[in-house]
Amino acid sequence: MAAGAGRGRAEDEEQRRELLAAARSAGTVVLVDETTAELGWGVPEEVPLPRPTAALDRAAQVVTVGSAGKLLWGGLRIGWVRAAPALVRRLATTRVYSDVGAPVLDQLIAAELLAEDLPAVRAHQLTRLRDTAEAFTAALREQLPHWRFTVPPGGLSFWVATGGVSGTALARAGERSGVRLAAGNRFGSDGAFEHHIRIPLTVPAPAVPAAVRRLAETAARAEDDGGWRGTDEWRGTDDNQPLAV
Repeated sequence: MAAGAGRGRAEDEEQRRELLAAARSAGTVVLVDETTAELGWGVPEEVPLPRPTAALDRAAQVVTVGSAGKLLWGGLRIGWVRAAPALVRRLATTRVYSDVGAPVLDQLIAAELLAEDLPAVRAHQLTRLRDTAEAFTAALREQLPHWRFTVPPGGLSFWVATGGVSGTALARAGERSGVRLAAGNRFGSDGAFEHHIRIPLTVPAPAVPAAVRRLAETAARAEDDGGWRGTDEWRGTDDNQPLAV
């Protein structure tokens, strides 16, 4: 469950029930994004995932979105929606007029992996993400010790407070040196998260120290260019976690 743009954490079952109760009172449909639900690389294996929010729903008010692109492979652009049958039929009818459909080959690949190889793929992905996260944790603390972040229990990115350096200035400085960065304000509105960046866990672990070294060099250039705009107040762990499980 997303707690904000670029941030989030897994809600326990009690919180999910409270959310559903509030939605029922307001007459609201709940859209649940579970695309990263299987990526709890920091969660002990013996700790079960909370039941899906839809499993707690008796009023057919939950629409669940899933994707093969997060767990299996980013290039596999296949997703799905789970909802009440009547709503699914409406969505399928509407879609006919807005796109030409998902590629058949990609659908067959996703179906094969989900049906037979999912445990092995998930284990591989969790190991890869865990190794990369550990490498980023060490490299950021060593090379950018004034930057702040909380190591999440899973997910595909780190949400990092840049110690007062403008995320926009960092992204612009990175463009000149071939370092692609996602400025925090891309995930907010009205200037929110300006002094944050999102670091995706896509770099192989052995390459992380060099990547963070280039990031530190980019930060130094951004500061030299006037990208220093005051320091954000650090609000603790919950307000600064990247999107997790």
